[in-house]
Amino acid sequence: MSESVTFSYDFIASDTIALAKAKGTMQPADIKRFYLGLVAFSCTKSTFLLLADFRESSMNFDAPTLLKLVEEVGVITSGYKIARIYPTTDFRQYIIEEYAVRLDVPIRNFANEADAIEWLLDESENHLFFDTE
Repeated sequence: MSESVTFSYDFIASDTIALAKAKGTMQPADIKRFYLGLVAFSCTKSTFLLLADFRESSMNFDAPTLLKLVEEVGVITSGYKIARIYPTTDFRQYIIEEYAVRLDVPIRNFANEADAIEWLLDESENHLFFDTE
């Protein structure tokens, strides 16, 4: 019998990026709280660049719930650029990113922190997500 680990997260900030590391099994409400907390934390650091590290977490809900959650996270994170770090073996993460792209939500998935940070700091795509004038 497998035992689920309680979901938890920690916030860390650099000069330009707000980072949150998640651990445990996530339910939809946990994910919404995670992003609400990350957005609130980023406001205290005056940054719109968010890095969400989900390598030590897992999801346990169906696809329709997942797609609805992407829409809700898109509303919560409006005005933010989000890089997500996930194990590359979780196919659902590709679905999340593709659906987010359709919704014009600036969320991208990465297998490692270095690539995620590079994308966040690259301003060449910002015009796709934000009014940069």
